[in-house]
Amino acid sequence: MQSSGNSTLLTEIQRRSFIELGYLQQRLVIANEKILEVALGEINSRNKFINDDNDFYESISVTPKQEVLTSTLLHQYNYLFEIQGMARVMNRFGTEITQKSKETILLLNNDQ
Repeated sequence: MQSSGNSTLLTEIQRRSFIELGYLQQRLVIANEKILEVALGEINSRNKFINDDNDFYESISVTPKQEVLTSTLLHQYNYLFEIQGMARVMNRFGTEITQKSKETILLLNNDQ
C-alpha cells in the first residue's frame, strides 16, 4: 500500500495495526524456521544410527551397541522436544496474530 500511495487511505492507527500484524506474522515464520532447522538436524543425526523401520536392526541381523541405542534415543527425544516447542510457539503467536487480525478488522470497519 505504501509503494502505491494507497496507504493514505488508512488512518495512522490502522496503518500501525497492519504493521504490528505483519511483524507478528514475521516473528512466527522466523521462529518456526529456526525450530524446524534444529528438529530436522536431530532427525538427520538420529538417522545416522537408525531409520524409521521398526525392525531395522533385526532386518540386518545386528544387535546394536548400547551407546548407539542411547544416542538414537537422545536425538529422537531432542526432535520431539523441538516439535513440542514449535507447537507452543505456533499456539502463542497464532493467538496473538488472531487477536491482532480481529483488532485490525475492527479498525477498518469502524472507519467506514
